[in-house]
Amino acid sequence: MTAGRRAVALAATFTTDALVEPFERLSAHAEEPLELRRSPYGQTVEELANPASSFAGDAVARVLVHRSADLDPGSTAGEFVGLVRDFVARSPEPLFVVETPGPEACSRADAGLLADVVADTAAIELPVGRLPWLYDIETIHDPIADQLANVPYTQAYFEALATTIYRAVHVRVARPKKVIALDCDGTLWDGVCAEVGADGVDITDEHRAFQQRMVEQSEAGRLLCLVSKNIVEDLDRVFESRPDMVLRREHLVTSRIGWQPKSESLRSISDELSLALDSFVFVDDSAVECAEVATAHPGVVTVRFPAGSDERSRLVDSTWAFDVGEPTADDRHRAHRYRAEMQRRELAAASQDFETFLAELDVRVRLRPLGREDVARGAQLAVRTNQFATTRSRPTAAELTAQLDEPSVAREFAIVDVADRLGEYGDVGLLDLSWADQLTVNQFCLSCRVLNRRAEHRVVDQLAELAGKRRVSEIVFPVHATDRNEPARRFLDEVDGIVASGVRVRVERS
Repeated sequence: MTAGRRAVALAATFTTDALVEPFERLSAHAEEPLELRRSPYGQTVEELANPASSFAGDAVARVLVHRSADLDPGSTAGEFVGLVRDFVARSPEPLFVVETPGPEACSRADAGLLADVVADTAAIELPVGRLPWLYDIETIHDPIADQLANVPYTQAYFEALATTIYRAVHVRVARPKKVIALDCDGTLWDGVCAEVGADGVDITDEHRAFQQRMVEQSEAGRLLCLVSKNIVEDLDRVFESRPDMVLRREHLVTSRIGWQPKSESLRSISDELSLALDSFVFVDDSAVECAEVATAHPGVVTVRFPAGSDERSRLVDSTWAFDVGEPTADDRHRAHRYRAEMQRRELAAASQDFETFLAELDVRVRLRPLGREDVARGAQLAVRTNQFATTRSRPTAAELTAQLDEPSVAREFAIVDVADRLGEYGDVGLLDLSWADQLTVNQFCLSCRVLNRRAEHRVVDQLAELAGKRRVSEIVFPVHATDRNEPARRFLDEVDGIVASGVRVRVERS
């Protein structure tokens, strides 16, 4: 495998040489480079059945591509589903399954086989039925190449298939986009509301479809904001008086309405939400506004809302920045948490001092052993947390699952759950603990959204109580400096040498 690139294992029932070049091209430009590792074609059954196969080897994801017409005559559909079920059970990384179309002339007796696989296992289906529409592919099949070399599709279709596979894996390993900032006039509707009024703007079917996709982005954990050069009252009338608006005020976290440059509005929202600008997506119909933002903030993904009906209908599906993986429960509650955070800021502004503010908040911290339902969020925290991560350790979903499958009394993982009287912060931290004569905290990562709430201090207090109950007299925090974890190092400087519940805290620096 090429250094610096993670492998995607692929097994297919037909020749996939035509996937390699477009996959390499995507890897050269993607945020996270990936490498395609292919099994010999036509050996999907053997690859699934053999725990030592290349398909079962180390990879960030596995992809099973299957034509229903290619089912081995010696295997029944039930046996195939069983093989997939057993493979998924022993593989901690995701298995994606793709059922590509057979030639129109072939029998479709086995059509829908992989739908059964998905229904009966934890495999993830990658639907490809809309690829011809999404990528303007006129011809899917290549019957001559299929007959000569078992290459059933045109190059255009293989390129679309490579893109689909790459995007499905990429969204799970790349840094996620967290904020979508939306223009209004020309983007959420056609027309200028200040000129034609709320009743005069045109909310077309394409606008409603786009708004619906933005609502789905919110439900998947993205934070929606408005950034518009307009008058607040004019926009309010559109949202309040137009029943055909799919996007509602309750879907929005914050807004910047006014005549300042939109790059300044985005900077202001970034400061308010405490989220870096490279986690933002900006959507506007104006090429000038997109250029202004792209120049001021190169890290922001700028998306120009198109004028054509066809382009509008394909916009979300064709834009990588809108890709979302399987959202965790924490993702789904993100917008609610940010609204609660705004209430906390109002409380802080009204409080006499910081200690009064903390007392009124009534912050509560709970440590709980990692459960199977926590694996996805635990791995997410390990990958995404940079500012408050005490070491470079990044436990993967596979490591977390392995610990649950074969528990060790010498090691355990714990989730940090934080709440206060205004709401829940959710699962915000991961602890990797080793028990011996001392308690060693191999990794303590905590989301920045609970910093300055004393949550980290309360975690140490609870670890000290737990250590005392197990007759352990010392907690050791190894700490490794990174270019981003100064908040964690600063906290460990504060607690180094303290004694809590009779247990001493010691920091080991390297």
